[in-house]
Amino acid sequence: MASSLTILAKFSHCRMGRLPIEIVVYSSTSETSGRLHATILSKFFLKFHVANCSTLDQMRQQGRFARYVISTRIDGKFKMNFIDRSGTQSSICELKICILCLTHLRYKGYKQGTRRRDKEIYNGFTLQEYFAAYPKNQITTLPLHTDDTAPVNEYGHGFRERSHRYRAENGWRCQRCGIDLSHPPHRKYLHTHHLNAQKDDDRRENHRALCIRCHAEEPMHKHLKNSPDHGEFMKIYALLMEQTGRR
Repeated sequence: MASSLTILAKFSHCRMGRLPIEIVVYSSTSETSGRLHATILSKFFLKFHVANCSTLDQMRQQGRFARYVISTRIDGKFKMNFIDRSGTQSSICELKICILCLTHLRYKGYKQGTRRRDKEIYNGFTLQEYFAAYPKNQITTLPLHTDDTAPVNEYGHGFRERSHRYRAENGWRCQRCGIDLSHPPHRKYLHTHHLNAQKDDDRRENHRALCIRCHAEEPMHKHLKNSPDHGEFMKIYALLMEQTGRR
């Protein structure tokens, strides 16, 4: 039976008609500002998963599990898409194991001994050794895509028009805090958020109109707080909310 891995965020062949033996999940797409170096991302931020850890459970509950893909690689290196203003670039990156997966499995006694021992287990982790110890899948629900078939997580064609129409139909109000941003100069502070984090999924039920303040509070959207628009909006937020209450 062919080996298969399941990966979280964005890619390899998985024979879906047969139960894969080896499952690894990772996220294969990263949006970068000015293109953060791949080695920095892979070392400190991006992880792969081998078990139903609390992170995967949370992503399922939030409807964001579609960000993950299946891979057949067992060398710890995975196909990643890096997106910045210049476009999309693919790269093979070495990722580290999710520590919550190790904790969930109590792998080799992880979190059962000393910090020094935990560090040794983490740094010495290999997929070959892991699959020798765990020949059956530890991830019960698999992603839909492999690292070869997953689409690049970019805004779909015509999103700008659909976004404008959706926000207009909702009266240019944030669907969370209710702030009225219908005044034309303020409309830029109202975003169209994708609930499942898949930017090309423009089904109406996957959209929410959120002001930049509420949008920045969504998982993995804290970077919005660094934008000039967020700073401008926070200076006038209280006043706009007061005006909203009068309408």
